[in-house]
Amino acid sequence: MKIMKFIALLTLVLLGITSCMNESSKTVSTKDDSFKFMTAKEIVESGVSLNVTVAELEDMERESVSRSGGDERPLWTIPAYRAAHYRFVTHAKQNENGILIWTAKRGADLNMSDDLFNAFVREFESVNGWIQECIEKGEKCEPIWINEEYLSNVLDDELIEERLNFLKESRVMINKRIKSLEQ
Repeated sequence: MKIMKFIALLTLVLLGITSCMNESSKTVSTKDDSFKFMTAKEIVESGVSLNVTVAELEDMERESVSRSGGDERPLWTIPAYRAAHYRFVTHAKQNENGILIWTAKRGADLNMSDDLFNAFVREFESVNGWIQECIEKGEKCEPIWINEEYLSNVLDDELIEERLNFLKESRVMINKRIKSLEQ
């Protein structure tokens, strides 16, 4: 009888531990932020979930900058943002005028948060509005064509760094020019 009670107690303890472990793994999988240390290409290839908001990405970047003592970087340079951008545009189509039409309906369709998804919807609605305005006015505008080169550039960390350095250098040159004009 004591052995039966011991086995029953052991079974209950094991069930309790197992349910705690399952609950813990659920929490970890929904709050996985391993992407913070990955390149955009690694994020895309791994399929890791980007279940964060734009504000959280910006906060992560500010935290990283404060630890490293570097310069704050624009949102478009953050690997997780670029990976989300890649996911968004690879699930979209362009018509003959360059207007982008996305097929996904929510962030979960692309393994990202709705906040990130909606940020891209707003961004591309704005671009589409600009293109439509050009068409209505009869003006020539060059839309961004989503092709292999574009997609490759989104994931190219070296290219992003080159663009960022160019912007920094341009800003320095402009500031110098302004100071020389003020004197």
